[in-house]
Amino acid sequence: MKCWTCNDIDLIWGGDEDHENEDGNLEIVTNLHCPRCGAEVFVHHGGQNELPDWVEAMEIPELNLH
Repeated sequence: MKCWTCNDIDLIWGGDEDHENEDGNLEIVTNLHCPRCGAEVFVHHGGQNELPDWVEAMEIPELNLH
């Protein structure tokens, strides 16, 4: 993703965090920043209490879904 201010600079990924939004739903917040101008971007993913069907269908031992 490019910086919206600088236009030609790639944003640097700062990490992902689990977050509960104001509705009590779980989401992931990704934070990015621009090394040139210092702009910060927070992208909110999800906002659902339940896992999507495609995740439920997967058999991943680490998730303990089954």
